[in-house]
Amino acid sequence: MDSSLEEEIRAVINRHSAENRSNTPDYILAAFLIGALDAYERAVLDRDEWYDISPSPGWLSTQEQPVIPEEGYVVNEERP
Repeated sequence: MDSSLEEEIRAVINRHSAENRSNTPDYILAAFLIGALDAYERAVLDRDEWYDISPSPGWLSTQEQPVIPEEGYVVNEERP
């Protein structure tokens, strides 16, 4: 991820003294948050691969595949 994003997150944490609650330096918290974003992106990509989908903005409204109501996303009927 972009190091300028990490620097901006660090600056916001510092500006709001958000590091004080955990007594953790702002740069460590910023790196943690960037890592969390990276991990979430990987999980989403893995999920999309599992369901054989390639969502994009507005994707659900253009599909004619069944939606699993309790899960809230479209799936490929052929996948076990």
